[in-house]
This record gives sequence, structure tokens and C-alpha cells, in this order.
Amino acid sequence: MWSVIAGLHFLISLAIASNTIIPSLTGPLNVGTTVLEVIDYTRQDPWTPKTQPRDLAISLFYPTNETYPSNSPFMREHECRPAVQFPPVVASYLENGSGAPNGSLHNIITRACLDAPLADPSTPLLLFTPGLGLSRLCYSDTLIEIASYGWLIVSVDHPYETAIVEYPDGRIVYGLPLNSSNATIANDVDIRTSDLISVLNALSNSTITDKIPHFNGQGPPKQKLNTERVGIFGHSLGGATALSVTSNDTRFVVGANLDGSYWGSEKQKGTAAPFMTLTSEGHNRTGDQTWADTWPNLRGFRREYTVSGAKHMDFSDLPVIIEVWPYGIPPKSEQSLGTINGTRIMEIQRAYLTSLFQRFLKGDNNGLLDGVGMEGWPEVTVGE
Repeated sequence: MWSVIAGLHFLISLAIASNTIIPSLTGPLNVGTTVLEVIDYTRQDPWTPKTQPRDLAISLFYPTNETYPSNSPFMREHECRPAVQFPPVVASYLENGSGAPNGSLHNIITRACLDAPLADPSTPLLLFTPGLGLSRLCYSDTLIEIASYGWLIVSVDHPYETAIVEYPDGRIVYGLPLNSSNATIANDVDIRTSDLISVLNALSNSTITDKIPHFNGQGPPKQKLNTERVGIFGHSLGGATALSVTSNDTRFVVGANLDGSYWGSEKQKGTAAPFMTLTSEGHNRTGDQTWADTWPNLRGFRREYTVSGAKHMDFSDLPVIIEVWPYGIPPKSEQSLGTINGTRIMEIQRAYLTSLFQRFLKGDNNGLLDGVGMEGWPEVTVGE
């Protein structure tokens, strides 16, 4: 039996070696991941003409005691099965949409362990929401990096707005044609806000949380997740959604916006929760009137930072994927990426987001948001 296990592990090692592997994590913890379905029977799906409850797909990233496979042909205790970035149907869809070579997105291996057991259910919880139309899976590597510093992160797709959503059972839902009018995008923010509240409610329900892999009698017993005080962040339209969520549900006690303009009522409502904006070069309150309108309504702790050399899609996984794969920049992505290195922009996001969330969820202030240690991040400047 052991020879069979060792042989299987050797095949896994060969498969990993032949694929594109994301750079190693910098945090002290190993990370597990799993995918869940959340159905909110109290809400009708606002996008579909037929009557059906809102049905969401989410990914979880969390500290685990399983370890990433070594290059040894012999399996070590608690070594895991690495998770791919994109399942095949999603990979093919994204390749077609981005101009990437066929098959090039199928073989990206993340630094997370698939369906590994959650080490500690009391790990502080963060929710993430992606850019308009973008899959949550386009951010997994950045979220895994952040999770390696001691966070349970839940990323959420928004069906029929997200271009493609794959559920745990393999079902696929494609996005409807996007309408870029202000009224429609403001409505998107409202729907997303409800989605995130639905997910947080579900994470308080043992019917959902019992599906998260746990140790079976060898570790901490199943416990409730920490859903009373959570953080929220998002990219682009997800950043506007993060602000909206903090103003609509007091369980979301701190938020962050990654390079997103604001839409709809959240500009006027603002928030009393601590809120941070991390932006691409040239995107600031001078050039974005929605930010100028919103800034006075951020009534609590507030910070704005600009990253030199970054463009809008540098706040996704795209730059770090391009850094390690052999295919170059997909032609449809060239205009949305800046000159900053992929690993570096990931490190910047991790440093500033963890500083924010540690300060307001863990009570651990490392001073970075007050300027302590900013010399280590010369690409980052503070907004006036």
C-alpha cells in the first residue's frame, strides 16, 4: 500500500513540476481552500426572469496544518493536494476572452491545499468581492498570500453579473450582457451588498459551516466562525461594494477599496467604519469626482494610498500569473497593466490590507498606516 501511495505522490510531484506554479507564500502559515454554495431562500434572484432563490458560489482560504508538497517522491505526513487556479471550463472561457493561448490557464497551480482542514474556526474573517464581471478566481493568489498571515478569507462571485460562475457540483452560469449606465451599476452595488450580507448570514449557519473541512477528532472541534466583527474589501466595483456593505451592516466593521470608483447612494451615505483606499497611479480624488464626493463622508479612520507603476488590473492576480508563466501578456490585457512587478504589487496589497485589518480586528497596530516603515514601500504615497 505504501508503495502505491508513494507512486501516486510521485505522479503528483511530476504534474506540479510540469505546470505553472505561483511563487511561495511569505506568511508563516500554510493555506487551505474549499468551494461552497450558498443559497439564500429569503431572496429572489434579481437577474433571472424565472423565480428562483439567489444562489452564490464562494471560495474560502484559511490557515491549515497541512503542508504543501515537497519535491520528494515520498509522501510526507499531512502533505496536501495543491489547488488549481481555474477549473477547466472557467479556464477555457477566460482564455477566449483574454486572448491567452488555449490551455495556458488550465495548468496554473496555486499555493493553497485543496479541501484541507481549517486549523482554527476562530480565525478572523474577511470577505472579498471582485471587479465588475470578473471571476472571484482571478484574485485567488493574492487572497491566499493574505490568508497566510492568519485570516479566513471568503471570496464571492455574483451570478449573472460575473462573466462565468462554476458551482461545486460543476454547474455553470454565464453572465448577462453588462450595461454600463450609472443607474445599472449602482443597482449592481445594491445587489452585491445583499449578496455579501447573505454570505455572512450563511457563515453563521451550521448547515453551511459543517461543509468546511475540519479535523475529525484530531484537532479543535467544530465551532462557529467569528461572524460578529468582520472585514470587507474589494477591487473596482467591489471596492464601491465594500463601502456600501459597511454602511448597511454593522457586523462589517472595517473596509478597503482597491482602485474602484463609487456609484450610487454609498457616496452620500459614506461610513463611520475605518476605510482605506489603495489606488493605481494617477487615480485619486483630483481626477475621480466620485472619490472627491465620497471622501468627506468617510467619518471614521480613513486613508488613501497610491501605488506608483500600477494600473487597474494590477490589483488582480494577472500580473503575478504573467510573471511566472511562459506566454507573455495576453493582448487584451496590455493596456490594463502597469510597470510594477507582479510579486511586488501582491506584497504591497498584503502589507497595507493586513495592517488595516490587524489594527481594527485584532487590535494590533504596526504603525504602517501612520507612516511607520513606509520607507520599505517607496512605490506607495499617501493621498493628501
